[in-house]
Amino acid sequence: MAIEYRWAENHYDRIPILVRRLVTMVPAFIVVALGVNATNAVALLIFTRRADIMGQFANGRPATIAAIIATAVVLLLNVVLILQTLGVPIPGLSGGS
Repeated sequence: MAIEYRWAENHYDRIPILVRRLVTMVPAFIVVALGVNATNAVALLIFTRRADIMGQFANGRPATIAAIIATAVVLLLNVVLILQTLGVPIPGLSGGS
């Protein structure tokens, strides 16, 4: 019995870009939703946009911009959570009691 791995035979364009993005992003969003430290995303952003490290798989400008926005949102939400935990009042997010 032999198992042959082809990995799309180096034809990555056979897999639609939306499917590739979803397969890589969904696990990341699940990890963030579970509350794992999101500051690692900053390092991931830096490395995945560098062509000298990632080669042809480096993020393009649109993907980098989307990742920066998503990372900024997650980090901002982390800051809000920390401030709320410390009891710092945040305008517009009061408990309403």
